[in-house]
Amino acid sequence: MAPSARYAGGAARLGAILGIALLAGTLDISENLIFNLFRSVTPKMVFQFIASGLIGMRAFHMGAVSVALGVIVHYAIAAWWTVVFFCVASRRLTV
Repeated sequence: MAPSARYAGGAARLGAILGIALLAGTLDISENLIFNLFRSVTPKMVFQFIASGLIGMRAFHMGAVSVALGVIVHYAIAAWWTVVFFCVASRRLTV
């Protein structure tokens, strides 16, 4: 296989992983936000709760900074699990 073909395949795989991670993360957080709205939990509180996994209770006093951190952490976790699934699936399936 030519090096350029190998790179193109790697770029396509990376694009697929990032796209799937974005889709999975968006679907996951959408379900969570809708579920929590019925419990009177705001999206801000949901993302601050996610951020509190890293920075503790002060996440609830940091405003938009902790909300942004919560969004980043949420999508990082989605990306991590997408990579794990891809690695496991690519060993078992012909990709």
